[in-house]
Amino acid sequence: MAISIVASGTTSVATGATYTSLCHASGTTNGGVYQFWLDLKNMRSGSTPDQFDVKIDECVYWDASTWSSGEQTVFIASVSGSQSEPTWVSPSLILGVAGSTTADEGFTFYIRQSAGSNSTSFGYSVRKVA
Repeated sequence: MAISIVASGTTSVATGATYTSLCHASGTTNGGVYQFWLDLKNMRSGSTPDQFDVKIDECVYWDASTWSSGEQTVFIASVSGSQSEPTWVSPSLILGVAGSTTADEGFTFYIRQSAGSNSTSFGYSVRKVA
C-alpha cells in the first residue's frame, strides 16, 4: 500500500485556546496506520516558551443498539520551546477500525497552543502509512 496524505495545511492556534481539530476521519473504510506530522520551526523559546499539545482521539467502541460511541484519547504529547529538529512526528497508530459509517465515529487529530506567543503558525500533515 502506498503512503497517502489524508490532510495537510498551514494553520495557527491562539494561545490558551481549546483543542482545534486538524483532521477527522470517520467510517469503517478509514481503518489503517496513521502518523501526525508537525513543522514546528516557528516555535519560540524565552521567558514564556511556546508549547503545543497534540491529542489523538479514537472511537474505541461502537454500540449500534444505542447509536453511541466511546471516543477516547489514545495519544497525547507536548512540545515546548524552539526545536533544534523542528519536524515532530507521532508514533504510528492503528486507528479507525472500531467505528461505524456515521460521521460521529472514527478518529480525530487535535492541537492546541497552551503557552507562549499568541497564534504561532505551523504546517501539518496526517499520513496513512499502512
